[in-house]
Amino acid sequence: MKRMRIVLLMLLCSVAGLGPAEAAPREPLKVVLWLGGFAHEFRNVGGILSEALPRQRPMKINIAWDGDFLDAPQRPDVILMYHCHRSAKDILTEAQKDKLLKVVKEGVGVVALHASYYSFLKWDEYHKFYGARFIKHGKSEARLRVMPIQKQHPIFKGLAGPMEVVSELYQSTPVAKDCDVLAHSQEIGQGKKPQPSIWTRTYGKGRIVTILPGHFADNFREAPFQRLILNSMDWATQDKAGKATADSKAVPVKRNHDWEKAALDAFKLPEGFEISLVAAEPHLANPISMTLDEQGRIYVSNAHSYRQKWWLMKPPPAMEPSNPVVCLTLGPDGRAVEATTVAEGFADPIMGLSIRRNRLWVSNRDRLFVTALDEKGRMAGDRKVLIRDAATAWNPFAMYRVVRGPDDLIYMTVGDHDTRLTGPDGQAAVRLDHKGSGGVFRFREDGSQLELLMEGMRAPFTLGFTPFGRLWVITNGEGSPNCLLDAVRGTDYRFRNGSRGEWFWLTGAEKLAAPAWETAPGAHTAVLPYYSSNLPEAYWGNLFVSNFGVHGSPAKHNNILRFILDDRGRVIRREPFLSSRDSKFRPTQVTLAPDGSLYILDWYGKDDENDLTGRLYQVRYVGKKPEAKAGRGLGSRNHTERRNAGNALLAAGSESALPVLVKTLSGENPLAAAEAIWTLRRSGWPTAADHIGRALSHSDWRVRRHAVQQLREMGKQDKDRLRTLLDDPDPAVQLEVALAFPIADRCDAVVQALQNGAATIRRLRFAGALEIARFGEAVHFAALLGADSPELRLAGLIALDEAFYENSKGFEAPERTARQVLSQFMAWPGKLDEADLLELARRWPHASLKDSVRESVMAAFKNKDISAVDFAQGFEALKRMELPTNSPEIDTAVLRLLRAARTKKSMPSAEKQALLKVMRTGKGGAEKLALLKAFIADTDPAVRAEAGEQLAADYQGDPEGTALCRELALDAQRPLEQRLDAIANLVKLEETVNEDCWTELLRAPERAIVIASLRSLQQTADRSGAQRVIDSTGLQNKDTAIKDDLLFTSAVLAGNALAAEKDKDKLRSRVLMRVPEGNAALGRIVYRAHACYGCHAGKIPGMRAPQLRHIAASHDTPYLIDSVLFPDKAVKTGFLTQMITIRKGKKESVVMGTLQRNISGEARYDQVTDNQGKRALYRKGQVISAKTISTMPAGLEGTMSEPELVDLLSYLKSLK
Repeated sequence: MKRMRIVLLMLLCSVAGLGPAEAAPREPLKVVLWLGGFAHEFRNVGGILSEALPRQRPMKINIAWDGDFLDAPQRPDVILMYHCHRSAKDILTEAQKDKLLKVVKEGVGVVALHASYYSFLKWDEYHKFYGARFIKHGKSEARLRVMPIQKQHPIFKGLAGPMEVVSELYQSTPVAKDCDVLAHSQEIGQGKKPQPSIWTRTYGKGRIVTILPGHFADNFREAPFQRLILNSMDWATQDKAGKATADSKAVPVKRNHDWEKAALDAFKLPEGFEISLVAAEPHLANPISMTLDEQGRIYVSNAHSYRQKWWLMKPPPAMEPSNPVVCLTLGPDGRAVEATTVAEGFADPIMGLSIRRNRLWVSNRDRLFVTALDEKGRMAGDRKVLIRDAATAWNPFAMYRVVRGPDDLIYMTVGDHDTRLTGPDGQAAVRLDHKGSGGVFRFREDGSQLELLMEGMRAPFTLGFTPFGRLWVITNGEGSPNCLLDAVRGTDYRFRNGSRGEWFWLTGAEKLAAPAWETAPGAHTAVLPYYSSNLPEAYWGNLFVSNFGVHGSPAKHNNILRFILDDRGRVIRREPFLSSRDSKFRPTQVTLAPDGSLYILDWYGKDDENDLTGRLYQVRYVGKKPEAKAGRGLGSRNHTERRNAGNALLAAGSESALPVLVKTLSGENPLAAAEAIWTLRRSGWPTAADHIGRALSHSDWRVRRHAVQQLREMGKQDKDRLRTLLDDPDPAVQLEVALAFPIADRCDAVVQALQNGAATIRRLRFAGALEIARFGEAVHFAALLGADSPELRLAGLIALDEAFYENSKGFEAPERTARQVLSQFMAWPGKLDEADLLELARRWPHASLKDSVRESVMAAFKNKDISAVDFAQGFEALKRMELPTNSPEIDTAVLRLLRAARTKKSMPSAEKQALLKVMRTGKGGAEKLALLKAFIADTDPAVRAEAGEQLAADYQGDPEGTALCRELALDAQRPLEQRLDAIANLVKLEETVNEDCWTELLRAPERAIVIASLRSLQQTADRSGAQRVIDSTGLQNKDTAIKDDLLFTSAVLAGNALAAEKDKDKLRSRVLMRVPEGNAALGRIVYRAHACYGCHAGKIPGMRAPQLRHIAASHDTPYLIDSVLFPDKAVKTGFLTQMITIRKGKKESVVMGTLQRNISGEARYDQVTDNQGKRALYRKGQVISAKTISTMPAGLEGTMSEPELVDLLSYLKSLK
C-alpha cells in the first residue's frame, strides 16, 4: 500500500482540538458516506473514516454504494463523498439524480473528497454545484504542498500553515466566481503553477466543500487530514452536531453474558484445573493475536478481514471493519474492566504484536512497524515502518507472529510467498530462493541486522523459546502437513522440495530430512514451552499447542494440545489438554498470564468466517500440588519474576549486577544460570562474554550448551577455550562447541562431535551434517560415509544431499566436492547401502557423476592386485549408473582377476562370493568354468549353491561339470550337505538322466540322499528316463516312509498334479505336528528349488521380499507356516503390498505398492509408493480402493509334497 506522509510544517494548536467535548450535542450528526467506483481505495478509506470520525464527533455513519440512500424517508445532515464513477448509469436513477440536487438545494451539506469531483463527467448539473470541472491530474505520488490562503476560515480551525501531502495534483476549469477558494496546492520542487484545491460554495441552502487532495487511504489516517474533514462537515452542516468530541477514553467492558455459564461448562480439562472468562465480544471480535505489557495489560488484535473480504461476511456488517488493536485492563478478579482502542484503520489484520517499554511492534501483511504508546496504552506517535516486504501476499501467508526473544531480538514468522524483506538500512534477507517459502526471521528492535534463520515451510505461524535456548516452531499449511519443529538454525525444511506436495521432507518422514513431528490436522496457532509456576511439576518443560481446527471443515481437532518431551527435547507423546463441546471454540493463541496460568484466546466462530465474536479465557491449576523447588529472582519458577529480576539487574548496572550474576552462574540451579546468561547477553556490557564463559563448566549440560550458543551468536567464541570442551561428556555440548569454531577448524570439530555420540541424536546429526554440507571438504564427507556406525554413515548421506540441495537453489556449497565423494562411494560403497547412493544419484543427476564413476572404476580395474570384493563392487557401480559393462578393457580385467583367483590356494568366502558375482555377468570363459567346478565342492553352502546355479545355467551338458557333480553326489565320504547340493546341481546340468548314477542314488543307504534325489528328479527335462529309474528301484514296494515324496514325484513326472489339501487349517495342524521330525538340510534344497530363493535373495528385479537370514529369531513356527499357507495374513513389517485402484478422469488403473492415506494431514492427499519405490500423490477421492496382498505367491503348498513343506519349515526354523 502506498503510504502518504503528512509532515505538518506548523504546530497543531492543540491535540485537545480532537479531544474532550466542550458541550454536549443535541443529537448525533446523520452522515452518509458515499463510496464506490474505480482506481481508488474506497473500502479502506471507508473503513478508516467510519471508525475514526465518530470518535471525534457524535455522528451516525451509513455507508452507501449507490443512490438508494436518496430514497430513504430520513435525510442525512451531510453527504461525505469519496467515489469515482465514469457514468451515473447503474449508480443513480434519473429520479435519484434529481433528488440529489434537490436535497442539497434544500440544505443538506456536502463534503466532496478527491475523486468524487471527477465522477459523472457527462452530468453537467452535478459539476455546476461544484463550481468547476476536472481537466486532468499529475502523477499519483506527487509531493504536494497544500497552502491555505484564508487561514481564518473555520475549516482550518486548529490547523495553521501549509501541509505536505503525497497525492495527485488535480487541474480544473476556472473556479466559478461564487466559489470561495480557501487553499491552493503545488507540486513541491516542480515550479508548476499552484492550482485551487480546497473551496466552498453554496447551492441553494446547501453548503458544499470540495477537497481535492487525498488519493491514498493513508492520507485519511492522519489526524490533521481528519481534522480538515471534520471542520468541513461542521461548516457544511452549520455546526448541527455542536462541538462535542471524544478522546478515545477506555470503554467499560461488559461483564455479564447470558452464554457464559454454558460456555465454561462445555470445556473439558484435566482434574484440578478451572477455566474462567476474561473478556468477550464486542471488544473482542475475531481475536487472532495477543501480548502483555509490563503492567499485565493485554493487547489483542481483532482480525476482522482475516482470510476473506469483509463484505463476504454473513450477515455483512453495517460498515467496513478496521482490524483494531485493543488494550484490556484487568480488575482485581482477573476480569477485563476496560477496553481501549490502541490503533485501527488497517485494511489487513494485525497478525503479530510485541510490546516493551511503551513501544508496540506490529506485523501488518507486508510491513512491520513500531509505534509509541501513551500511559493508557494507546498509540501516541507515528507508525515507523522497520521491515518491508516488496511482495504482497494473500493475508494468511504474509507476516505472522512477532515475538521478542529472550536475547532481546525480535523474531518474526512469514508465510509462503515470494518473500523480499528489507530492513531500514536496506539490508535484505537473501537466502529465500525465487520460488519463495515460509521462513523465520530476526532483527534488532530498530529493524537492523535482519537475518533469515530457517526457511522451507508452508505457513510457520508461530514460535516459542525455552529458557535454555531451544526454539520451537509451528508450521501449518493448506494441503500440507502441520508440523512441530525443534528448529535447527539454517535449515530449509523443503516444503517446496521437488514437485508440490512431496511432504515427506517437511514432515521428517524422509530419513535424510530435518527432524519434525507431524501433528494433528488443523491450523496450529501457538506453541508455548511451559516454564512457570502455576501448573504442577509434571507440566514443566511441556509444550502447549493451540489448534484452531481445519479450515473449511466442521469443528474438529480444535483444542489445546499438550506435548510431553524427554530430557533431549524429543516428543514422547501428545495428548489433548483442553477441548470444548462448543463447535465454535477456535483457539488462536495460548500464552502465559503473569502468575504462570494460561491465557487462551478464542476466535469463536464456525470457521474463519468473520463473525465479529471472540473470547479470552484464563486456565488455572487450583488442585493440590507438592511444594515446588525453591527459587527466587532469576531462579524463580515464575517467569514474570525471572523477567523482572533480569530487568532489575540490567537497570542496576554492571557494577551492582555482575556479582549477583557471577554467583548465579556458579550455583547449582540450572534455570537461574540460564537466565543469567540471557541477562548478560542482553546487557551489552564489555565483559558480558567473559562472564558467560563461566557457565561453560556448569554441571548441567543444557547450561553449558546454552552458554556456547550465546557466545557463538555474540561472535565472542574463543577457540582455545572451546577446544577444551570438545571432550565434554554431553554430545549436544560437543556439537555446539564444534559449530562455534572458525570455518577453518569447524568441520574437523563437527566430525569429531558426531563420532563422539552426536550422530546418535537425530537433531544433532542433522545439524552437524548441515554444517559439513556447507563448508566441508572431501575428507569430512568420507569420514562419515566410510564409518562403521550406521548413524555416522547416515550423517554423511545427509551432508551429501544437503550440499546438492543448496547448490540447486543457487547458493554456495561444496557441490563439486560432494559429487566427487558420491562418485567414489558409488564405485566402492563399503558398508553403505547401495540403494541410498543410487537414490542420491537419481535425485541429483549430473553428467559428471557418470564420468567420475567410470573413470574411478576403470582405473581400479587396471590394478592387478584389486580384490574380488572391490572388483565386484566396481562392476555393480557400472550397472547402477547404467554405464557400459561390455568392453575389451573390462573383459581383460575380468580374465586377469579370475586367473589370479585360480592361483590362490585359499581365499575367504567373501572373496569367492564376490568372484561369483563377477562371473554371473557371463564373462570369464574357461577361467570361469574352472572356478565354478572348484566352487561346487566348497565348504560354504552359499558358495556351492551359487556356483551350481551358474554352472547349470551357463554350462548345461558340460561333461566335466556333470561328471564332477556325479562324483560329489556319490561320494559317501563327503559331508551330507555337499552331496545334497551336488544332487540339486546335477539334475540341472544333465540333458538326459544317467540311469546308473540315479539308480545308485535312489538305492543309497542315507534316507536324505534318496529323498533329495526323488525331489530333484522333479526338475529334469528327461521325465520318462527319470520314471524308468524310479520304477527300477522298486521304492514303491520297499520304503513306505517316503511314500508321499514318491507319489508326488511320480505325479509331476507324469504331468499330473495331485489335488492340494483344500482345508488349509488341517494341513497347517499336521505340518506343525511334524516339524520336529523335519530335516533342515533337505529343507534348504526345497527352498532353493522353488520360487522362495529368487525373491528372498533379491535375484528378481523389482520384487520386494525380506531377507530370511535371521527370520526365526523374531518369528515363531506358526508365523512361518502361516506365511506359506496364508501369505496375505502374515506380511512382514515393511513388505506390505497393496493392489491400489486409482481413478484419473474416467479411466481406472491398478498400481502394486503401498498406500498412505491423508499424507497432508488435512484429508486432501493420499500417497502411493509403487514396488520400485516411486512416490506419487493423489487428491482425495482418486484412490478408490486398496486391497492388502502379499508378494508371496498363494498356493505354494500345491507345488510340493507335504514332507517337503515340513522340511522347508524346519529349515526356516533353523535361521536364527
